[in-house]
Amino acid sequence: MAPRSLSNSIKGFIVRRRRLLTGILVALFIVFAGVNLIVYQMTGLWPHEKAAEIVFSEEMMAEILPTLTREYPAVIKGNWEPNESYMSQVLDASDRLRGLGVNTLSCAAEYEFRDDGSYFMRDEGLRRSNLVRAKQEGFAVYVGVSFVGSGQVSIADRGAQISLEEYLEVSEELALEWARFAEECVVEYFCPQQELDYMILQNFILALDEAAIAEGARVVAEWHRDILPKVKEVYTGKVVAKFAYMLEGKAATGEYYRGYDYLG
Repeated sequence: MAPRSLSNSIKGFIVRRRRLLTGILVALFIVFAGVNLIVYQMTGLWPHEKAAEIVFSEEMMAEILPTLTREYPAVIKGNWEPNESYMSQVLDASDRLRGLGVNTLSCAAEYEFRDDGSYFMRDEGLRRSNLVRAKQEGFAVYVGVSFVGSGQVSIADRGAQISLEEYLEVSEELALEWARFAEECVVEYFCPQQELDYMILQNFILALDEAAIAEGARVVAEWHRDILPKVKEVYTGKVVAKFAYMLEGKAATGEYYRGYDYLG
């Protein structure tokens, strides 16, 4: 009986060991899947795709930038403003895009505000690198500065406290910073700030009656008028004024946009 008892004990041990290992593997799979899902929800990419993103070092940038050229397509055919995670995927599919006739890529320089009113950009190195990659791939490039808060969630809803005057000052600072970088990369099209009219009306004017629209149009027009000569001091490509709304209030301020290459 002793040998049979020993044999049963060994079999029982093996079964328990297998169950334990199976349980561990299942737990690891659940954790792995959960982490992958979290990364995908946060970035739009699975981890293996995220790991493939390319960020150029300063030394690499210094070597690449002098080799870039500025070329304007006769007809612009392009994408519109993917976030940086999807932009990496767009660039990975550059051959397919060219096959579809795409000749221009849009890169968003998107900022967010902290509670204290200071600002930051997520994955700045990746954004700048993707812009350069797009140029290397032979695409014309459109760069536009923008702020998170131009959706259904306002700057205040995100917990930041900032006045209109402070916002316009920050907007100018970042517009000129990116205008300089756009010039270094010989970018074809540059927008000092995308949909400034939306940001002003939704975050500072906070009304859509006729008087408010007129005031918002004035603020937006004056900022565009004042920033243009400063941008042109550091950037020699085409300058774009891009709006969210096509409101009647802009008609009264049309003269303020003289000198822009594109309005839309």
